[in-house]
Amino acid sequence: MKKEKVITQFRRLLAQLQQQAELAGNPVCREKRFDPLLFADRGHRLLDYIQQIRCHLLALQAMSDSESPPFQWLSQRMVDQCQAMQRELSSLDSRQPAPATSASYWFDKYQQQRGYEARLCEMIEQQEQQLNTADTLQQQQLIAEHISVLEQRLARCRHALRESHWQASLRN
Repeated sequence: MKKEKVITQFRRLLAQLQQQAELAGNPVCREKRFDPLLFADRGHRLLDYIQQIRCHLLALQAMSDSESPPFQWLSQRMVDQCQAMQRELSSLDSRQPAPATSASYWFDKYQQQRGYEARLCEMIEQQEQQLNTADTLQQQQLIAEHISVLEQRLARCRHALRESHWQASLRN
């Protein structure tokens, strides 16, 4: 595909994405919305992410050959970013609105993480039961590895729980 045609299509797409984000009120992103490999910088609003795509468009315009591997790679990355942004914009209505106060935000976060902790403990218990009934050494090793991963996730979850509890108590 010719370079100018690709750039024109990206310009149109970015204009549509920007318009949709502005109509949605350019909401604040309190949580990670995108894979860090997809967007290098973590923005706080959707238009911040659209600006990152615009920067890539400028880099794409500076390239001379549309058949070169860097051009192809950057084009594909921009396609992935635009698709992620379209998914995000289409799912905004289904997201819970942000709590009105910082204290309620942290309390909601704390309650959500308590649910994660309970599910992780349940998963570890199930895996330990499977470990007791495993027949072969290979099965036991595989289950033990899975338990180890779950325990690491539980440790991170508990750390986040302590942080949320602390943040919520500061704001009360």
